[in-house]
Amino acid sequence: MKFRAVLASALLAMSAPWPMPAFAADPAVIDAPQEVEPDTFSNRIDLSWGVALTSNYMSNGVTQSNDKPAIQGYVELSSGIVYTSLWMSSVRLGEDIAEFDLAWGIRPEWGPLSFDIGYYRYLYDASGNCCGEWIAKADWKLSDALTLKGGVKFDPATQSRYAKAGFEFGFAEKFSVSAEYQENLVDHLADWDAGLGYQITDTLSLDVRYYDSEFSDPRYVATLAWDFSTAE
Repeated sequence: MKFRAVLASALLAMSAPWPMPAFAADPAVIDAPQEVEPDTFSNRIDLSWGVALTSNYMSNGVTQSNDKPAIQGYVELSSGIVYTSLWMSSVRLGEDIAEFDLAWGIRPEWGPLSFDIGYYRYLYDASGNCCGEWIAKADWKLSDALTLKGGVKFDPATQSRYAKAGFEFGFAEKFSVSAEYQENLVDHLADWDAGLGYQITDTLSLDVRYYDSEFSDPRYVATLAWDFSTAE
């Protein structure tokens, strides 16, 4: 498919080694500052929260809001690499009008690699407890501008499995382009998206995104989000 070829070409081109400036060693410098890694466990507890308004709530290539706008919000507590969160969204799924996602996990880092490994439980206001899945994601920061992304999802109850890959590239200080390709490893159907993001202020951002798949019509979605955090 054309999108797969374009995405693969972009990833190969952007992941090529970037030229780095050469610096001569200075034997006189004996107390160079050392980069401090974040503590695995911490006595500090940080709070993050936010709210978003989207023109269409999309998940796994399928609209969850019947192609109508949705309002979303989240709150997260974190300490060191450990976190727990609650994410909420309005939906239009039969009798259900609200979705609640409970999550807990860890976010370790290793050099330019950062990971997010957690369990997510999905609940709805009318139908109740739906299902849950393990999600593992990894980001590889190749430069200040370019990050490669990948991940897998697994539902132990239904044995459903997904794998995804993508990238994010920042430019002109406040802009970024990103894309993601995802495949269902059971029925081998795929969905993908690509979009442009703009950081309006430190807390306010806008994202305009194109969604398509092998099983649904393409859609364009705009999302305005406000995010806040006590983390330093």
